[in-house]
Amino acid sequence: MGDSHAASLHSGLVEAMPYANVMQATASSCRPLLASRTVDKAYCASLMSDVFDRFLPEQLPDVVVIASYWGRSDLANVPPTLKWFAAHGIPVVVIGPMTIYDMPLPGLLALAASRHDDNLVESRRVPGREALDTWLRAAADRDGAGFVSMIETLCHERCTTRTSDDTPLLFDVSHLTPEGARLVAPAIVAVVEARLARTPASKPDVASEGESGANQAAPNDRGRGATPG
Repeated sequence: MGDSHAASLHSGLVEAMPYANVMQATASSCRPLLASRTVDKAYCASLMSDVFDRFLPEQLPDVVVIASYWGRSDLANVPPTLKWFAAHGIPVVVIGPMTIYDMPLPGLLALAASRHDDNLVESRRVPGREALDTWLRAAADRDGAGFVSMIETLCHERCTTRTSDDTPLLFDVSHLTPEGARLVAPAIVAVVEARLARTPASKPDVASEGESGANQAAPNDRGRGATPG
């Protein structure tokens, strides 16, 4: 659930979780936040209104994965969203920000190879993503949500830039290739499975939840559903 960065995770999760009904509710530049129900982008407001006001409360999926580009302007709206999930008894997993580059990664890799410069790609990472990652992890911890750090998953002494078959991890500055999505899926699945294991047998009663457009989630048959974005 989320924007095009969330959408880029979908193929990897479908492949990694063949036993689950992995659904998708994503739209370009559409944050998976309660506040998105009133944004100026009509397609995003419509999608998030439908998801939060109708689909999620009615279907109660077993777990929801939310992901986005994430920027500082999003931070104030994250805690109310996580509290909404907690109040509705829906486990949620937050995917932290992806490391990004100042030009498309495939071009950077080609440039580094032509210059025989092993440090070029790492030097072109955009700063500040680690601070966002730390803040989002703390917010998730406070509200009992799961959290997956893409930075910790992919960056150790330096960040992973290619998959095992030498495919670039990203197809632009921040979006995963299908091969990249396959690479990060196990880290996400591990946290999703931990959320599923903690889900009570019955949900509490609640008195009153693509790049070119919105991909509406389909109804879940309640057979281990997961909603990534």
